[in-house]
Amino acid sequence: MTPLWVLCCVGLAAGALADAPPPIDAKKLFARHCGWCHGAYGLAADKAPRLAGTAMSEDEIRARIENGAPGEMPGFANTLSAEQVDALARYIKSLPAPP
Repeated sequence: MTPLWVLCCVGLAAGALADAPPPIDAKKLFARHCGWCHGAYGLAADKAPRLAGTAMSEDEIRARIENGAPGEMPGFANTLSAEQVDALARYIKSLPAPP
């Protein structure tokens, strides 16, 4: 017979999982907010540079997304959540460098 405390813990954990927000689809988020300028999901230059293979660190990318670059790129600190910015920074760093 399973102890009652185990059943309670399992029930609480299941409830917490059901309340968790869905994972962020960084590629879809990129397409919506960044794809206007950075081509092919960041793999090619377009109106803005290719992001694949960037030398910027993940922290530098995060800061650029939040603050933008004067005359080059708008900041998204008031548009995207911290979690979305983190997801985009990880996505950009994961893009393969061109051959």
